Amino acid sequence: ARLCHSRSKRISFEEENMNFNERKEKFLSEYNALPSDMERFDYIINKGMRSACDYAPSEEDRIEGCDSGLWLCASADGGFVSVLAHSDAAYVMGLAALICELTDGLSAAEAMEIDTSFPHEIPCVYPMTELRLSSMEKMLLKIKECTKNIL
Repeated sequence: ARLCHSRSKRISFEEENMNFNERKEKFLSEYNALPSDMERFDYIINKGMRSACDYAPSEEDRIEGCDSGLWLCASADGGFVSVLAHSDAAYVMGLAALICELTDGLSAAEAMEIDTSFPHEIPCVYPMTELRLSSMEKMLLKIKECTKNIL
Protein backbone atom coordinates (compact mmCIF):
# COMPACT_ATOMS: atom_id res chain seq x y z
CA ALA A 1 0.00 0.00 0.00
CA ARG A 2 1.18 3.48 -0.85
CA LEU A 3 1.73 5.88 2.04
CA CYS A 4 0.09 9.29 1.91
CA HIS A 5 1.48 12.05 4.03
CA SER A 6 -0.51 15.22 4.60
CA ARG A 7 1.60 18.25 3.84
CA SER A 8 -1.09 20.84 3.46
CA LYS A 9 -1.98 23.51 5.98
CA ARG A 10 -5.62 22.56 6.55
CA ILE A 11 -7.71 23.98 9.30
CA SER A 12 -7.80 20.77 11.22
CA PHE A 13 -10.03 19.19 13.81
CA GLU A 14 -7.03 17.01 14.65
CA GLU A 15 -5.47 19.92 16.56
CA GLU A 16 -8.53 19.90 18.79
CA ASN A 17 -8.09 16.15 19.44
CA MET A 18 -11.64 15.36 18.32
CA ASN A 19 -12.94 11.98 17.21
CA PHE A 20 -14.88 11.52 13.97
CA ASN A 21 -18.33 11.99 15.50
CA GLU A 22 -17.25 15.20 17.25
CA ARG A 23 -15.71 16.50 14.03
CA LYS A 24 -18.85 15.55 12.08
CA GLU A 25 -21.17 17.27 14.58
CA LYS A 26 -19.03 20.42 14.57
CA PHE A 27 -19.14 20.54 10.76
CA LEU A 28 -22.91 19.92 10.61
CA SER A 29 -23.52 22.61 13.23
CA GLU A 30 -21.44 25.19 11.31
CA TYR A 31 -22.88 24.19 7.93
CA ASN A 32 -26.52 24.16 9.04
CA ALA A 33 -26.11 27.51 10.82
CA LEU A 34 -25.32 29.24 7.53
CA PRO A 35 -28.35 31.31 6.51
CA SER A 36 -28.44 30.60 2.78
CA ASP A 37 -27.64 27.98 0.16
CA MET A 38 -25.15 30.41 -1.41
CA GLU A 39 -23.25 30.73 1.86
CA ARG A 40 -23.18 26.93 2.21
CA PHE A 41 -21.85 26.72 -1.36
CA ASP A 42 -19.10 29.25 -0.54
CA TYR A 43 -18.27 27.37 2.68
CA ILE A 44 -17.61 24.16 0.72
CA ILE A 45 -15.70 25.93 -2.09
CA ASN A 46 -13.47 27.68 0.48
CA LYS A 47 -12.61 24.35 2.12
CA GLY A 48 -11.25 23.16 -1.21
CA MET A 49 -9.31 26.36 -1.83
CA ARG A 50 -7.63 26.15 1.60
CA SER A 51 -6.61 22.52 1.17
CA ALA A 52 -4.09 22.89 -1.67
CA CYS A 53 -1.22 20.43 -1.39
CA ASP A 54 1.34 18.77 -3.62
CA TYR A 55 -0.62 15.53 -4.01
CA ALA A 56 -0.26 14.06 -7.50
CA PRO A 57 -3.21 11.70 -8.01
CA SER A 58 -2.73 8.31 -9.63
CA GLU A 59 -5.27 6.11 -11.37
CA GLU A 60 -5.33 3.71 -8.38
CA ASP A 61 -6.58 6.62 -6.25
CA ARG A 62 -9.57 7.43 -8.49
CA ILE A 63 -13.01 7.34 -6.89
CA GLU A 64 -15.30 5.84 -9.51
CA GLY A 65 -18.80 7.12 -10.11
CA CYS A 66 -18.24 10.81 -9.48
CA ASP A 67 -19.37 13.26 -12.16
CA SER A 68 -16.03 15.06 -11.77
CA GLY A 69 -12.53 13.66 -11.43
CA LEU A 70 -12.00 12.66 -7.80
CA TRP A 71 -8.96 10.97 -6.29
CA LEU A 72 -8.18 9.95 -2.72
CA CYS A 73 -5.02 8.50 -1.20
CA ALA A 74 -5.38 7.09 2.31
CA SER A 75 -2.97 5.20 4.49
CA ALA A 76 -2.58 4.41 8.17
CA ASP A 77 1.10 4.87 8.85
CA GLY A 78 2.09 4.56 12.51
CA GLY A 79 -1.48 3.73 13.50
CA PHE A 80 -2.93 7.05 12.35
CA VAL A 81 -4.83 7.83 9.18
CA SER A 82 -3.32 10.14 6.59
CA VAL A 83 -5.60 11.31 3.79
CA LEU A 84 -5.02 13.40 0.69
CA ALA A 85 -7.56 14.15 -2.02
CA HIS A 86 -7.85 16.00 -5.29
CA SER A 87 -10.63 16.93 -7.70
CA ASP A 88 -10.72 18.77 -11.00
CA ALA A 89 -13.89 20.61 -9.90
CA ALA A 90 -13.90 23.30 -7.21
CA TYR A 91 -17.05 22.18 -5.39
CA VAL A 92 -16.05 18.50 -5.37
CA MET A 93 -12.58 19.54 -4.15
CA GLY A 94 -14.31 21.27 -1.23
CA LEU A 95 -16.22 18.08 -0.41
CA ALA A 96 -13.00 16.08 -0.66
CA ALA A 97 -11.26 18.57 1.65
CA LEU A 98 -14.11 18.13 4.14
CA ILE A 99 -13.61 14.34 4.14
CA CYS A 100 -9.88 14.90 4.68
CA GLU A 101 -10.55 17.25 7.60
CA LEU A 102 -12.95 14.80 9.19
CA THR A 103 -10.64 11.78 8.91
CA ASP A 104 -7.00 12.87 8.72
CA GLY A 105 -5.17 12.14 11.95
CA LEU A 106 -7.72 9.69 13.36
CA SER A 107 -6.36 6.54 14.91
CA ALA A 108 -6.79 3.45 12.76
CA ALA A 109 -9.29 2.09 15.31
CA GLU A 110 -11.33 5.32 15.14
CA ALA A 111 -11.27 5.22 11.34
CA MET A 112 -12.78 1.75 11.36
CA GLU A 113 -15.73 3.12 13.36
CA ILE A 114 -16.58 5.84 10.81
CA ASP A 115 -20.24 5.91 9.86
CA THR A 116 -19.97 5.94 6.06
CA SER A 117 -23.58 7.08 5.72
CA PHE A 118 -22.63 10.44 7.27
CA PRO A 119 -22.75 12.38 3.95
CA HIS A 120 -26.48 11.70 3.75
CA GLU A 121 -26.91 13.80 6.92
CA ILE A 122 -25.90 16.86 4.90
CA PRO A 123 -28.93 18.68 3.48
CA CYS A 124 -29.16 17.79 -0.22
CA VAL A 125 -29.61 21.21 -1.80
CA TYR A 126 -28.04 21.98 -5.18
CA PRO A 127 -25.15 21.64 -5.85
CA MET A 128 -25.05 18.98 -3.10
CA THR A 129 -26.49 16.19 -5.24
CA GLU A 130 -27.10 12.55 -4.34
CA LEU A 131 -24.24 11.60 -6.68
CA ARG A 132 -21.85 13.87 -4.78
CA LEU A 133 -23.04 12.52 -1.44
CA SER A 134 -22.48 9.01 -2.77
CA SER A 135 -18.95 9.95 -3.84
CA MET A 136 -18.23 11.21 -0.32
CA GLU A 137 -19.50 7.90 1.04
CA LYS A 138 -17.14 6.06 -1.35
CA MET A 139 -14.26 8.16 -0.03
CA LEU A 140 -15.07 7.13 3.54
CA LEU A 141 -15.33 3.48 2.48
CA LYS A 142 -11.91 3.71 0.83
CA ILE A 143 -10.40 5.18 3.99
CA LYS A 144 -11.84 2.30 6.03
CA GLU A 145 -10.57 -0.23 3.47
CA CYS A 146 -7.04 1.20 3.56
CA THR A 147 -7.10 1.29 7.36
CA LYS A 148 -8.35 -2.23 8.03
CA ASN A 149 -5.19 -3.66 6.48
CA ILE A 150 -3.07 -2.48 9.41
CA LEU A 151 -5.31 -3.57 12.26
